[in-house]
Amino acid sequence: MKYDDAPKICPVCGNLLKYRDRRQRIIRTEDGRTLWCTVRRFKCTNCNRLHTEIPKQLTPYKHYQTSSIEDVIDGVTDESDPATADGPSEQTMKRWRRWFSSNEDRLHGYIRNTQQKILEKHLPPDYGSSYLRSARKNGAGWLHHVLCFVYNLGGFLIPYYEKRLYLERLRCTYLGSTVSSA
Repeated sequence: MKYDDAPKICPVCGNLLKYRDRRQRIIRTEDGRTLWCTVRRFKCTNCNRLHTEIPKQLTPYKHYQTSSIEDVIDGVTDESDPATADGPSEQTMKRWRRWFSSNEDRLHGYIRNTQQKILEKHLPPDYGSSYLRSARKNGAGWLHHVLCFVYNLGGFLIPYYEKRLYLERLRCTYLGSTVSSA
């Protein structure tokens, strides 16, 4: 795997990142193969946070290739497609669709707020959604582009299975009560 030797900048505080180490990362392909790649990790010289350099073919916190996830979200591939017999399960595909749809508003907000800061002007409320729609229409690679936009600026997406718990904690914190871990 080729690495970009340009200086890395911390998405949280903006300081330089220093190379720390490498680790193995699993990649699952549409045809059912399991591959391994080495990803580099960097540590911020200021805030001491650890950052992993994710290659283009991977999505943070997912094992399958970004192109596979993108095809499922766009409806190019679905459970009835015989080509996916060795690939992701029906349940995994459903989970990816729910993950994306449950984070769509979050994506729109990240895109809109970041562009507003860059352009230093007020943008219409639907700007994030129109940007996401146009990125999806541009074809393959849109998911990687959008995820880089979010994660490289210190943002994050909520895993689908945790969203309910996250929102419940947020609601309880807002109401002044605490969440018990029974």
